[in-house]
Amino acid sequence: MCVLLIDPTKVFSEKIVSKAKPAPSAAADGFTLLEILVALAILAMSLTVLLSTFSLALDRTSASKTRDQAQALAKTLLLQAEVAPPAELGDRTGENQTMRWRLHVSPYGTTEERAAWRTQPAEVVVTVWWDDHGRTRALSLQSLTTLSGEHRG
Repeated sequence: MCVLLIDPTKVFSEKIVSKAKPAPSAAADGFTLLEILVALAILAMSLTVLLSTFSLALDRTSASKTRDQAQALAKTLLLQAEVAPPAELGDRTGENQTMRWRLHVSPYGTTEERAAWRTQPAEVVVTVWWDDHGRTRALSLQSLTTLSGEHRG
């Protein structure tokens, strides 16, 4: 039989050195509250910039679509003036749900030129107006046509 003698004064006075690695601290297990708050702040700023960019893109797309509609309306009115030339000089106006328009027909050329020509040329100007976020936008197209009838201006 073997007996182990321990000196009680040495057990509590000496430091016990372990070769094992110390247990990880609580900070090594995850992120600190400060790290999470900084990450959330960066994420919030990034999302703000990203969402404002998307909002601006949608706004510009809508403005472009409205401008395309105004241009199509102006082209249609000019085409109607070419197919069925106006009988007289002056203005015609109209509107739809989102746009207002004016078709202005005026004589083309000087008085002497108009007297020498066999047909009566006229300048046709179509102007379309619409509201864009509180601002009035306008688009004008112009063309030349001949007046129907014998109007000499």
